[in-house]
Amino acid sequence: MARKSLTFAVVIALATAACSDGTAATSTSTATSTTTTSAATSSAAPGTTATTTIATSTTTTTTTTTTTTTTTTTEAPPANGDVEIVVAEIRDYASTDPPLTVQIGVPQLQGLSDTALQQAVNESLLGIVTGVEEGFISDVAQYIEDAEPTPEVPVSSLDMFYNVRFLDTELLSIRFDASTYFHGAANPGNTVQTLNIDLTTGRAVQLPDLFLGSEWGFALDTLLRQQITDEIYEGDSAELDGWVDADALVIPEIFAFGDSGLEFSFQEFEIGPGFLGAPTVTLPYNAMGVYIDPDGVLGRLADLVGSG
Repeated sequence: MARKSLTFAVVIALATAACSDGTAATSTSTATSTTTTSAATSSAAPGTTATTTIATSTTTTTTTTTTTTTTTTTEAPPANGDVEIVVAEIRDYASTDPPLTVQIGVPQLQGLSDTALQQAVNESLLGIVTGVEEGFISDVAQYIEDAEPTPEVPVSSLDMFYNVRFLDTELLSIRFDASTYFHGAANPGNTVQTLNIDLTTGRAVQLPDLFLGSEWGFALDTLLRQQITDEIYEGDSAELDGWVDADALVIPEIFAFGDSGLEFSFQEFEIGPGFLGAPTVTLPYNAMGVYIDPDGVLGRLADLVGSG
């Protein structure tokens, strides 16, 4: 089995940098395609009861016919400072030049008392979706120059949905799953992105923000290796060693705050063969013990889970 060395990046490249005036930053990771057998379903925060109005528009050019269904919320902002994620738009259309189909759920935050910050967060969410969409269309246009479409083979497609992993008045953690298929390929691929924003400051939350000291990286690597071995390889550490060098840190840039712990996601072929898709392993919030910054986001969540 081929070996693959991972490099550890503790500073995530941001598509939109965090600004001192409270502007939200987008934390994204561009990844290679990953094999998957199912697409993630879009979801809003629990308890969302938005009333929506659906409008359908058709735009035709000499080369492309596009049909888009847009869902727009008409509900007033929630009372008592409640926040929620709603489906602001469904982009569902087909194109003939280049030949492809797209289905995307666009999330938007509402109910935040700081409306300027809320707008900045929503621009970040929209930026993630638009970036993936435009990148896919560009890739398809370039791909078909070398691969002539055939009627019996499905056209290229993008299906992108979101899943809110954690949301309260202080933190938004949301995951985007994009399933992409290119005309003539054997299988679709899957890529994962996450956005974690501290809603009290508007800044993107990065891994180093969660811990204290200089040794947390090695401690986290040890825990993740064991978790991957247990969850994915049924206790066989040799399987993971075949993909990740023993002296390489196996810490991905993509993480989210889930119901019970930190969720770390890997892209295709990062820690195993393609049939694994984009695997995710979860570490309990309090697993890092003394390395946790008690005044940070992780410290608060560890206390919440522990007290719950």
